[in-house]
Amino acid sequence: MKKIILIVLAIVIGVVGFQAGQFMALRSPTETPVVEEKKMADPRITAAWEMMMGTWSSEDDRNFQREYRDDSTFTDAYGTTEGETKTDGQWSLFTADNADEMMFQLNNDDVYVKQVEEAGTFYFRIVSVTPEILELVNLDKGNTLRFGKMTTGNEMQDGEETLSASFRCDDDSSFVAEFPSSMEEVKISSEGEENVFGKVDSENGKKYENDSWTFFFRGEEATVTDRSNDSTKTCTPPIVEGVAPMNFGD
Repeated sequence: MKKIILIVLAIVIGVVGFQAGQFMALRSPTETPVVEEKKMADPRITAAWEMMMGTWSSEDDRNFQREYRDDSTFTDAYGTTEGETKTDGQWSLFTADNADEMMFQLNNDDVYVKQVEEAGTFYFRIVSVTPEILELVNLDKGNTLRFGKMTTGNEMQDGEETLSASFRCDDDSSFVAEFPSSMEEVKISSEGEENVFGKVDSENGKKYENDSWTFFFRGEEATVTDRSNDSTKTCTPPIVEGVAPMNFGD
């Protein structure tokens, strides 16, 4: 009887051991499932990405447009009287925490743009971005690029566009300033007279003058100086609901 019991126990142990071996084989290290750690997206990058998508027109040169697309591609387009040239590339956003190795000093609070194209890789710091305005600083050159969002249906300028802005001054006088797309001169119309003023060097803003007058455009204001008596007045564009005035930068 004892022999029968021992034989049965041996069979049971063998079956259990075989099943355990099969189970362990199924759980071999080579087939162990890997659980990927999901990291939350930086909310600063998410917000900037959503606002940057679309087509932007340069406020310094309206012939220049840049389009950021959701598939991480971008296109720079420049229109002239001879035609339009385009540059395509890849774009991405990053912060100081996940930046490439670079020589630039990065601010922990800022979001940056990386653009890769045939000519090389370029980096920009986002100074400001809203659904309507984008301001970038080129980390390599240090210059500022300012853009306004284009609405659906706008086309590239033909190189001969004239930008016009009206101003009313603190002495109740007024004038209209007309700029060619190059911004190298300005035509001032006031009280039935028109005069063209050439651009002169300025550390900021846009400055134009002749022997008698100086017009200095900065931000959304203009400062007009009568050089004959060194008197100055400040002029601002009228407030028109739904229409943003021109911004000439800092």
